[in-house]
Amino acid sequence: MSTAEQLFGAEEEEKYVDQDLSEDEEDERFLKAIRSSRSTKPVVDVLKVKSESSADELEERDAHLDRFRRDSTFESETSDHEDFSGGSENELDEETTKNANSIKKISLEEVEKQRKAIKRSGVIYLSRIPPYMAPNKLRQILSQYGKIGRVYLTPESSAKRAQRLRNGGNKRVMYEEGWIEFESKRVAKSVAELLNTNQIGGKKSSWYHDDIWNMKYLPKFKWHHLTEQIAAENAARESRLKVEIEQGRKQLKQYMRNVENAKMIEGIRKKRSERDTLNVSTEFPEETKDLSEDTKPSKQARRFFGQKSIVSNRNMPTDNAKQQKVENVLRRVF
Repeated sequence: MSTAEQLFGAEEEEKYVDQDLSEDEEDERFLKAIRSSRSTKPVVDVLKVKSESSADELEERDAHLDRFRRDSTFESETSDHEDFSGGSENELDEETTKNANSIKKISLEEVEKQRKAIKRSGVIYLSRIPPYMAPNKLRQILSQYGKIGRVYLTPESSAKRAQRLRNGGNKRVMYEEGWIEFESKRVAKSVAELLNTNQIGGKKSSWYHDDIWNMKYLPKFKWHHLTEQIAAENAARESRLKVEIEQGRKQLKQYMRNVENAKMIEGIRKKRSERDTLNVSTEFPEETKDLSEDTKPSKQARRFFGQKSIVSNRNMPTDNAKQQKVENVLRRVF
């Protein structure tokens, strides 16, 4: 059996030659033949076997095959591009719509409900936290009096913690002060009045049984005031750190400038001392020789200046007449 018979079948080949098919039908026929064959032989050999078909039909088939190949390569390139870019525009639009739908929309009723809840809430301030009491333990103890919202405890500073550990203290975290939010301001006020300056109580074996509460209700104080205060304190701390860093940088620059000036002055002094020693050696060579033989030279160079005799009116008169008068007086005396 020939290759054409293997690909298309003998009966289909005779029908194909006799019938006048359209271009779309011919394309579909060739596509089916190529997909069903899956052979390693090229399609050009199959076209050569069909000697009964005319040259025009062969040219048309070649044109159809070229067009099919171009279309297939274009589709593969576009699909690769879509895979590389992460999907088509439609897929991106679908993802954006999903993300937009996933965002929870808050209604006005929920906003109003949350505003009323904030207005009803009350905050208690604890000026002292029992040693090693964690926020969870504090919530557990105070939750029996009412519903608690948020709890915030400020840990001790790093300097205090380091000092405590150096003195042999426990490594557990300690807190200095804290704030507790109750859902009802009435409950918060009553809890502060009831527990202030009283023992924590509970089981006698408890670590905090004998410790004393030290708390106060903060009227007209809400949780957002606390967050604003903490943010303001952090901003002030950062500004202080910036000022200190800038001041330290200026001091360092001034110190380096002073060091450079000191080196420059020291160099000038050395040059002057060397120049003075050279001048002394040239003016008084004998004295410098004796000094070098007898004594060791001192670190500082000695400078010698030529002195003149002192002239006064008593010793040397300025006029001959005055000199004669002096001589006459001396003659009379002696």
